[in-house]
Amino acid sequence: MGNLFGRKGILNNVGDILQARITHDNKKILTISRDNGNYKYSRTEYANGTIVKTTVMKKRK
Repeated sequence: MGNLFGRKGILNNVGDILQARITHDNKKILTISRDNGNYKYSRTEYANGTIVKTTVMKKRK
């Protein structure tokens, strides 16, 4: 759990979100939202072994 929290961790600030779930059709989904939604990461592993990763970073004004 040490890699989840703290300076170099995933959850650093109030409002950071980490969600993980397995759907009824056996998809494994991990989502992370940080910095008030300015950084989002998603990883989906399908039952056939295919893995799709998505990263979204919004520009700062």
